[in-house]
Amino acid sequence: MSIILNRNTKEVRNSVPTTDYLNDPNWLIIRCSPLKINKKLPTCEKKYWKIIDDEVVEMTANEKKVVDNKEKAETEKATAKAERERLIAERSYKIAEEELIAEGVIKEEVSSI
Repeated sequence: MSIILNRNTKEVRNSVPTTDYLNDPNWLIIRCSPLKINKKLPTCEKKYWKIIDDEVVEMTANEKKVVDNKEKAETEKATAKAERERLIAERSYKIAEEELIAEGVIKEEVSSI
């Protein structure tokens, strides 16, 4: 049995059959007693791991900044998209409500303020 690491997603799987992953280029064996493999994983967050010559190492400070900036840009993009969708939904609701009131399907709601 082995502990393995997916080279792309950095998913770690424990107690897997060694023979299933021994020759799979997508997986790196981290720990396997019979094969005398006992690699150390960095203590930093997985997003800062990189694989060099079948060793998992921590990124440099500059590489970490690149990862953080990409993550920040993706978050900002998702936030902007969510705000855009909220505004469209709000506007669509208002237009639909006004049309239904004009058609007499619903009555205009009187504000209590």
